[in-house]
Amino acid sequence: MDIIATGVTCDEASAIAKAAEGLGRAAFKSGGFSCKPTDAPHGDTNYTCTKGKARVTFRYGTA
Repeated sequence: MDIIATGVTCDEASAIAKAAEGLGRAAFKSGGFSCKPTDAPHGDTNYTCTKGKARVTFRYGTA
């Protein structure tokens, strides 16, 4: 999983991305971040998570 993060540590970004596991394409909150899903190719899901100016983006795959 590729994670792009600004304004947050790598460990925090990784924990936020891991919180998407098992959620399907549902929006969720983790570590104070609000995460919104969008469709990606091949059944994957792109997530954008924000908290103020901090941002974490990642693609959660089905494989």
